[in-house]
Amino acid sequence: MIVCSRRSGTAIRAGMLVLSCLVAHSVAAGSFSVAPIRIELGPSHIVEALTIHNENDAPIILQARVVDWSQPGGTDRYADTRDVLVTPPVLSIPARGEQIVRVALRRESDPERELSYRLSIQEVPQAAPEGFKGLQVLLKVSLPVFVAPVSHDARSSLVWDAHWRDDGKLQIEAVNQGGLHRQVWDLALDFEASAASVPAGDSKYVLPGSGARWVVTPPPGVKRAAAIHVRGKSDQGDFTADVVWSTS
Repeated sequence: MIVCSRRSGTAIRAGMLVLSCLVAHSVAAGSFSVAPIRIELGPSHIVEALTIHNENDAPIILQARVVDWSQPGGTDRYADTRDVLVTPPVLSIPARGEQIVRVALRRESDPERELSYRLSIQEVPQAAPEGFKGLQVLLKVSLPVFVAPVSHDARSSLVWDAHWRDDGKLQIEAVNQGGLHRQVWDLALDFEASAASVPAGDSKYVLPGSGARWVVTPPPGVKRAAAIHVRGKSDQGDFTADVVWSTS
């Protein structure tokens, strides 16, 4: 099984994965889109509806489930949960048709901190057409599900830390000391006394009470005690921050 997904405007479209080095007679894959791409629930909004559109000329079967989402040690972890219900959990969508899926909160919101889950929508394998020889691609998308806290005063608050690794690379970590998540992208590092700006790479979510890490190769000649500034974009606007060197 190969899993892929990509964004398409306000929807996520799961489509055919191109394998340039694939040695096979043919590749078969479906395509479907999902909107919206983020589910936001809370004390006064406990049900959200999504639309899944089948972009194929043949019917598809999809399976949907919600898992708990945490980030111990800066690594995404998922676990079974009954806090959030998705219905229907199995979808049979006709060619060029669409299906409404509802995501419903089954527990009370936390008083102070946002709760985090992910909704997984995955294609169910079906029998290959008669005479087909090749690779079938099963498609999957994963959407964030956030449950707002009861308090309206909750905010995200990122504290940035850096330390040198044994391989000579620099690890940057953002720890969220607030009660709401922050999604960060286009992160870049500026070093004191250097004109170089180093992009840090992937977009990441930083959940409340958790951290996210980026590893970069610094410009040649950068001193290990040089001041570092980070800048980037987020779902709460553009930001800049100073980085504190770790003593560990």
